[in-house]
Amino acid sequence: MSGSMAYQPASGHAASARQQAGADAGIPREGQVQVRLMCAPVDGGGVRVAQAAVRSVRPQQVGRLVLGRPVADVLRLLPMLYSLCGQAHVAAFRMAAQAAGHDAGPQVIADDAASRQGAAAVASASAAAATSASPRALRAGQDAPLLLEMMREHLVQLLLGWPQVLQAQGMAAPAMQPKLQEAMPLLRSLASLPTDEAGRARLAGEMPRRVALLLGEEASAFLQRDAAALQRWQEQSSSFAACLLRHVQDIALPSMPALPPLAMADLPAVAAQLQRDAQQAAHFCAWPVLDGQCRVSGVLQRWRQHVALQQQAGVAAAVLARLLDVALLALLLAGEQEEAAAMAASGMQDGTLHLPQACTLQVRASADTARVAAGAQQDVLRERAQAADCMGIAAVDTARGLLVHALMLDDEGRVQRWHVLAPTEWHCHPDGLAARWLHGLKAADAAKLRQRAQLLMQVVDPCVGCSIELQDASPEDAQLAGEAGRGNA
Repeated sequence: MSGSMAYQPASGHAASARQQAGADAGIPREGQVQVRLMCAPVDGGGVRVAQAAVRSVRPQQVGRLVLGRPVADVLRLLPMLYSLCGQAHVAAFRMAAQAAGHDAGPQVIADDAASRQGAAAVASASAAAATSASPRALRAGQDAPLLLEMMREHLVQLLLGWPQVLQAQGMAAPAMQPKLQEAMPLLRSLASLPTDEAGRARLAGEMPRRVALLLGEEASAFLQRDAAALQRWQEQSSSFAACLLRHVQDIALPSMPALPPLAMADLPAVAAQLQRDAQQAAHFCAWPVLDGQCRVSGVLQRWRQHVALQQQAGVAAAVLARLLDVALLALLLAGEQEEAAAMAASGMQDGTLHLPQACTLQVRASADTARVAAGAQQDVLRERAQAADCMGIAAVDTARGLLVHALMLDDEGRVQRWHVLAPTEWHCHPDGLAARWLHGLKAADAAKLRQRAQLLMQVVDPCVGCSIELQDASPEDAQLAGEAGRGNA
């Protein structure tokens, strides 16, 4: 059964040109997720994953590449270092630099009432502030690059990723192709985000109309549908979104493993790990755990309690979660934050939904205290801090989950330490979401098992390429697989 196959998510294909450009400039590629499945036969026929080994491999020289560089130089370099979610990396780095006491240029976070209230809280913060963070929701305007990028990443998966995977596995639906072509202008409009504020504003204002073509109805109407109404839309709409959902309806996957969510409220706990010496912090960023557990974030976690997702399973649940997020982002980009929050929350079992957020945290190691900054508190954050005393930490929601940057600067504003904690490291941890989800996966034969593993990794959506290798399990693992054979379907 031994054999391996490289599997590149659609997002990886879309970024390949930029990755090659960076490689030509001496910048290391972004890494790979390596999946090794130890497989064993199941009593009564079929094959099963007895053990799943998942590993995210990142080039270690990336962090060293920016050491000693001024903040402005690193900001120009980041889009080449990170070809996916580049806007989020730039925003998180800039916010972390501001939290570390550096004026990193124009703010990404809008100066609204929430951030002004946060500034007052920061001014009087004490050591107790290390136990809680004050995130703020992303808004239209200066947050538009982040929201537009999230929209683009979702659309890459919906319009490129899933059609490509289904075609590769012989499950393509020719009847869906015309609808796909009708929806593609939405993705093409986001291929290259405008660099000027006026251009971003125009593009953001167009999103509700363009998203309506994808959904076959207004985003507000889609968000307000309850489970029964969404089921009717799925059955009756001729839109590409409904066609895709109908097509993947019967592609089953095991239930999503129960892991605690990674929330902005966890940022102080993350900061405590990043405050440790550089080697320990780097180890945490490569294999993160909090309280002995991996965490999960991202679009599927955000919408997990939506009433409609309680009635969906497998691939359909993942697709529906992205469609809900696309509708939400369209309204946020149109400046309808309060309305969008109310509409989306109406479909949640507990009546609450956390909108995409950002947060910064300033840690003074000498006093073992942390100061929380809810966005644009420049009067506090621009205080010059000694590098040995201060670390700036920023977290930003992305399409894949929570992205964290931690930064220490020297007296001249040059990078002394830099750590990046990406969603992929949580989800592709050896004991994380992907490994737990793959464990126990079964199919009629090895070829079909590989296909199911590829579908599952498409749902996990790592930000780098993924290789999947199947091997025969040891007798001990095979015995365990037999004993557990009545588990995952």
